[in-house]
Amino acid sequence: MAKDSPTEIRDRGYLIRSHRLSDTSLIVEWLCATHGRLTTVAKGALRKKSPFQGKLDLLFLADLSCQRKPRSDLFPLKEVSILHTPTQIRRSIRRLNSAAYFIELIRRTTELDTPIPELFELFHVAVQTIDQRPAGPGLALWFEWQLLERLGLQPAPEDLRLPPGEIQTLSLWNKSQIPPNDSLESMDQITGIATFLGRTWEQELGRCTKLRALVLTPS
Repeated sequence: MAKDSPTEIRDRGYLIRSHRLSDTSLIVEWLCATHGRLTTVAKGALRKKSPFQGKLDLLFLADLSCQRKPRSDLFPLKEVSILHTPTQIRRSIRRLNSAAYFIELIRRTTELDTPIPELFELFHVAVQTIDQRPAGPGLALWFEWQLLERLGLQPAPEDLRLPPGEIQTLSLWNKSQIPPNDSLESMDQITGIATFLGRTWEQELGRCTKLRALVLTPS
């Protein structure tokens, strides 16, 4: 095979972003299990008889194939086979905001075409959770804490300057890969952990966005 020949990529991923490239085509970004974030071009996706019709929507989980081209971050999308559509997320603005916040954090902490299977699994658990039950601030904070751990940025135990109850909550989150079933016990606990994690994220990524405030507001 020639050095600059395209190579085929087959993977499983969530559609996390899309926008128009032209009147008939889309740029579609995926978070994939093996290859991390991939940016693909779905040529002709907006035509009525396109094979992509009805398959390219936010948070669809799919098996996909595309071609990696040398010296390009845009890979032509070839095939998409839908595995799951998040029906409940679309019916709640709170769930949509939570999903959007998870996507925002993933995009801000990763590079294109870089394998991050542990982050895909974390995102998968979070999306499946908010598709099955209401999204509260506890889930968003759990996601932040788990993401810090996977990125190697989680504060050491001795740096957790928090009340014992909040430290215990974070410790329990470390021991379980399953999101909490209920919201945090009190508004004080939500505020304490949210403030602590907010400072940590600001140190690593800069100022937190308005979306974070939305998802951490109790319903």
